Amino acid sequence: MFVQETKCSSSTIFNISKKLGKHMEYLEIASNGWKGDLITLWNPQVIKILSFEATRSFIVVEAQVVGNSETYLCTNVYGP
Repeated sequence: MFVQETKCSSSTIFNISKKLGKHMEYLEIASNGWKGDLITLWNPQVIKILSFEATRSFIVVEAQVVGNSETYLCTNVYGP
């Protein structure tokens, strides 16, 4: 799941991730004032993150469905 401009604190994001499922993990790029804030969430029982790269403008993850050898590049972009 990709989310942009949440305007939430890190503790709120943590609580949201746990409400989505007790196994949810996430990468967060905190906002710069009122701009930005990117979050990429996944269930590690379903998706394995092999690598990632992140800046204030994007999060790119190399992901693999558990039990499958194909890999995917998924990008979460913030474009003001």
